[in-house]
Amino acid sequence: MANPGLQYAATLRQSLIQDLFQGDEHVLEGQEVEPSVTVEDIVGQDEFSLQDVDKDLEAFQDHELFRGIMEHGRVLKEYAQDVDDKLRQTELDSLQDYIAESDSMVALHDQIKSCDAILAGMEGLLGKFQSDLGKVSEEIRQLQVQSQMMSTKLKNRRAAEQKLGTFIENLSVSETMVNSILEAEVNEDYLMYLMELDKKLKYAHEDEVAAGSQAKRDLEPALEKLRVKALVKVRDFVLQKVYMLKRPKTNVQIIQQSSLLKNRYFVSFLRKHGQEIYLEIRAEYVAIMSKIYATHFRTYLGAMEKMQAALATQADTLGGGDSGAGGAAANVLSLFKKDAGARPTTEAVFELGERGAVLDQLGREAIIPHMAEYEGKKFPYEIIFRNVHKLLVDTASSEYTFVMDFFGDELVFKELFAPIVQVVEGDLAAALQDNWDLISVMLMMRINHEHRKLVGKQYVPGLDEYLDRVHMLLWPRFKIIFDN
Repeated sequence: MANPGLQYAATLRQSLIQDLFQGDEHVLEGQEVEPSVTVEDIVGQDEFSLQDVDKDLEAFQDHELFRGIMEHGRVLKEYAQDVDDKLRQTELDSLQDYIAESDSMVALHDQIKSCDAILAGMEGLLGKFQSDLGKVSEEIRQLQVQSQMMSTKLKNRRAAEQKLGTFIENLSVSETMVNSILEAEVNEDYLMYLMELDKKLKYAHEDEVAAGSQAKRDLEPALEKLRVKALVKVRDFVLQKVYMLKRPKTNVQIIQQSSLLKNRYFVSFLRKHGQEIYLEIRAEYVAIMSKIYATHFRTYLGAMEKMQAALATQADTLGGGDSGAGGAAANVLSLFKKDAGARPTTEAVFELGERGAVLDQLGREAIIPHMAEYEGKKFPYEIIFRNVHKLLVDTASSEYTFVMDFFGDELVFKELFAPIVQVVEGDLAAALQDNWDLISVMLMMRINHEHRKLVGKQYVPGLDEYLDRVHMLLWPRFKIIFDN
């Protein structure tokens, strides 16, 4: 039996020869070789001019082929046959080398087939792996969908839990809260129970869900009883603090800051849940403080007026002095002399002297009457006017700040301070009726102007209107004195 490898090599050789030389005729050893190259192959079939031969010979005289022909006398046909023989020999040598390596080619072919089989197996595994990955991807997508659904459910449950927890917390009353509101003493600790009760009352009345629930209807009687009891106890407590202001020689500002302000939530609770009691306490505070301030200002005005220097009368006006143009002119010029008191006449009342210094003292605290009286001091009316209105502005600013912190209601301040303004305004109107001191009225107008600017910066409602009325009192009085 022939060797399969040799048969395969022979077949492969024949196939390669056919692939390489398909369509050509090949001459084996021992056969006659027909000439395949002619002169026409070299020079071509086209006509050419003999005149150009010399030029071509001269151009190719250094070429190896041409030089060999010219030197050895070879003809072109023999040289071409030699070249063809060499090519055929080279071809046969190449085929022999290829046939010699046929075993290696067979082995390489087998290895390629083996690799192809391995790759086919890997392709199958990768295809299966890809299919498994597709299944895993689908499972992951389903898990993501389930996760989103679970997250939504958890979020909804938490929202429901929060709302339900808020609902249960606000529509339930603990035994500790009930006992504390009913029996505990009203103090700073009582605030916590009031705040909790306020939260439950607000929720029961304002929340849409709670308003129509059965739980609210069941709890409402208990909340109402607690509200009423809390209002009664808070009313008594706040009134007790307010009545402390009525004690003799009490520092009002200390009571306001140390006792009332820290309990202002009680007033806020009354305003929300017991309007009648809130109005009662509000009215009681206004009545007490109005009386205290009115009494204080009457006392202060009386003490300051006792130290008032002699005022000018109508007889001391320019018209009551020396007649004639010279006397009137002299009196006008004497208004601005600084030797007030040098003459024992009533003309000194109309001299400026040192009275203008009051304009530099606008920011000073008000004079304490009993100290000034003890020192035997006397003051012109413009200084009394400055001190009274300085005290009025400071008191109004302080009281307005407290009222807004404690009550949060601007009307409380207006109602409270109206009587005090009436006391000061009435006293000023009465004093101006007998005041013929032109310098005094001019200084009071200047002082009032500064106070109006101060009140405009601090914003004390109602007081700016009063100072406008003061200006309307001073200006006509100045005109009357000046005309005389």
